[in-house]
Amino acid sequence: MKQTISTEQVADWLKTHYAITGDLKALVGDVDMNFRCQSLVQSYTVKISQVDDINDFECEAALMHHTKQHKSEHVHLPEPVNNLNKQWLTVCQQNEESITVMRVLTWVAGVLWSEYLPHTDKKLSQLGQQAARLDHLLSDFKHPAASREFAWDLTQSLWVKEHLGRFDSTQQKTLQYFIDLFTTNQNDFSQQRRQVIHNDLNDNNILIHYNQVSGFIDFGDAIETQLINEVAILCAYALMHKPDPLSAAAELIKGYHNTLPLHDTELKQLYHLIGMRLVVSVTQSVIARAKNPDNSYKSVSEKSAWQLLYLWQHIPTQLAHFTFRCACGMTPHPDETHLAKHLKSQLTSLTQLFPEHGDKQSIYAIDLSVSSTLLGAAADYENHAEQLFKMHQQQNQHPDQFLAGGYLEARSFYASDAFSFEGNSGKEYRTMHLGLDVWLPAQTAIHAPLAGRIVGLKDNDFKRDYGPTIILEHSYPDGKFYTLYGHLSRQTL
Repeated sequence: MKQTISTEQVADWLKTHYAITGDLKALVGDVDMNFRCQSLVQSYTVKISQVDDINDFECEAALMHHTKQHKSEHVHLPEPVNNLNKQWLTVCQQNEESITVMRVLTWVAGVLWSEYLPHTDKKLSQLGQQAARLDHLLSDFKHPAASREFAWDLTQSLWVKEHLGRFDSTQQKTLQYFIDLFTTNQNDFSQQRRQVIHNDLNDNNILIHYNQVSGFIDFGDAIETQLINEVAILCAYALMHKPDPLSAAAELIKGYHNTLPLHDTELKQLYHLIGMRLVVSVTQSVIARAKNPDNSYKSVSEKSAWQLLYLWQHIPTQLAHFTFRCACGMTPHPDETHLAKHLKSQLTSLTQLFPEHGDKQSIYAIDLSVSSTLLGAAADYENHAEQLFKMHQQQNQHPDQFLAGGYLEARSFYASDAFSFEGNSGKEYRTMHLGLDVWLPAQTAIHAPLAGRIVGLKDNDFKRDYGPTIILEHSYPDGKFYTLYGHLSRQTL
């Protein structure tokens, strides 16, 4: 059982072993007792630990001296402060049950990420950049004790399966979903880059100073493991309280990748690794609460972790992977180049799609963007008679051409709650039109340009929706792709 240590006792040890005096303020902590000491000269972080073996700190001590020797002007980190015997680790007392060890570090100025708002896209990108700088700093650090058995190491996280019975059936399904994904990807995951990482970049270990992400604290969980685990852990905490966690993750990953490039094989693991860190977190919380119901620190992020787990579970794995690739400047889909090459070899014309209009040999581009003088205002889209009249006018002026256009066009049509969603900075709207519009008389027959099979058939009978819609699946040498046909007649279905 751990002994109770008073603030007065800590102050006495500081004076005796470091010749440091000042005001002591207790700080929150998980395992250690933590204090801030404000002397006349500077501030210090004081950590008191009760352990069985002082050698438990060998790796952390070596790491702290490494970061001090290789300090970066961009990333502010605590530095070890040696005692009067020029040692960092100070044994303050010892008995048969435990050894009480004191560690003193320089205080790193700043506000905790958990206490700072707003977490803008720029801040998330900056956080990723700073984490990458930290990992670059740690990349050449080696220590035998960095490879050890540790429950918070994502690579060793399958121990959580033994505790599924602590959760209700709904929670178990969510946890099992990520456990299964992690297990399925074990072989590929084991091949990813390894190095020593911080391993606990949660929102209480990240500092902001003068509105900039400035540094990190608390290296007690540092371990040698897969590098991508660092990004997963960083995301797991930074995405909490975000209505759109995927876009927040993209900003963070972009910042990291621009400083320390990530591999696509690592990005492919990232979705379920983020989930697994959350799984580990909620499992640790429920175990800790069973052991010590009064320890609120262990459960500080439990509710937020569950909220994010449920949101994250409903994001398709491929969408996450492709979003991460895009954030890193890669083509979103790995097969995009192959598909583009295939489609170029299968070029077709609108006359083949609409053979009864074979007299039309070219296209007249219709502009319906927000700057259009034809039909640009949001109210114009509600006036169907006006739309029809204006399109008839255009077709009469260009009888030998297809009226078509609209792909990637910003349209005021989407200024509606039907196309709104809760973004990370407030309400946002879809703005881009993601299709090619072709204006032709009702009941015009449409022919599929390529062989395929119907995989979607539905009448999306909602305001400003597709109406009757068909989705075709097409095969090509490197995989499959899909084409969607909307605004059809119900007769087509």
